[in-house]
Amino acid sequence: MKNSYFFYFFIFFFLIFGKSLSLADELKINSSKVNIDKKSKTVILEGNVSAVDSKNNRIYSESARYNKSEEFIETIGKTKIITSEGYEVIGSDIFFDNKNKVISSNSSTKIVDKDGNQIFVEMFKYIVNKNMFFSKGKIQIKDINNNDYNFSEIYIDEKKKKDCRF
Repeated sequence: MKNSYFFYFFIFFFLIFGKSLSLADELKINSSKVNIDKKSKTVILEGNVSAVDSKNNRIYSESARYNKSEEFIETIGKTKIITSEGYEVIGSDIFFDNKNKVISSNSSTKIVDKDGNQIFVEMFKYIVNKNMFFSKGKIQIKDINNNDYNFSEIYIDEKKKKDCRF
């Protein structure tokens, strides 16, 4: 009899808390205007679009598309991101893949670290779970003392506040 109570308690506990645990990775999305494109099964977001993931990375844009089944947001036009570690990313046409925990863009982007150093890249990939940026191509760093540096590849680890340049 005790085992059956334990079994029912376990099932009840799993049903109540299991659902909330699975929702922890969902995005919180806000927008002034929402339209649904039934053909592409995407949600079209317009006006004051904001999204926050479970690690508190925040995206701001005026227009975006969201595919709920793929957990994928594609911003359209000017976009600002504030990472969970406080770095600012200013660019356009940014992809936020919440399923794979990757934020990326193939457009020119400016990354500003917490000290105010500016990093200009042609493309970037941000691994959310590692708090790490990667970029290759033409990279320019302008530090807070107005010194300029040029590189062809860079890794930035936000947690350790280090970058590796090549």
